[in-house]
Amino acid sequence: TVLDTIKPMVTYTDVVNTPCHEYDADSLYAISATDNCDSDVTITTISVTPVSGSCAGSYSHTYEAIDDCGNKTTVMQTVNLIDTIAPDVNLTEPNDTTLYLNADCMVDTTTSSTGMATATISDLCDTIPVLDITYSDAVAAGCGSEYVVTRTWTAVGRDTCNNETTVTAT
Repeated sequence: TVLDTIKPMVTYTDVVNTPCHEYDADSLYAISATDNCDSDVTITTISVTPVSGSCAGSYSHTYEAIDDCGNKTTVMQTVNLIDTIAPDVNLTEPNDTTLYLNADCMVDTTTSSTGMATATISDLCDTIPVLDITYSDAVAAGCGSEYVVTRTWTAVGRDTCNNETTVTAT
């Protein structure tokens, strides 16, 4: 009778960095196992636990390698999620508007009169990225009491890892 009491040998990287949008909690990261009697050692993920670490997130993976005779080796690995891709920002400015001077030769150029730009933001990793919309005006004299206000809109999107996208429209 041959008795196998030797645990599988596990080769792995203690800390693995992976792009956050490619992360899958069920995947095995940089780990393999060999055994003296079993040519096909099974490696399974026992647990995945969030831990503090990178801005996009870090997880502690516990893996178990088991051979055909039930010998087990358990190891832990940290998987850091890396986010280097800025959010996608789309900006839509309001239509051009003609405004007329009132009796006091004044005009309301606030966004309630001219309209407000709208923007959307999406990010591969961050479910609630930050979006700010601002504007600045440039005034050019026209004919008589006419003048032209050119409004430049700026939308800035930022994710948790401080990747930033700036979009402008005039």
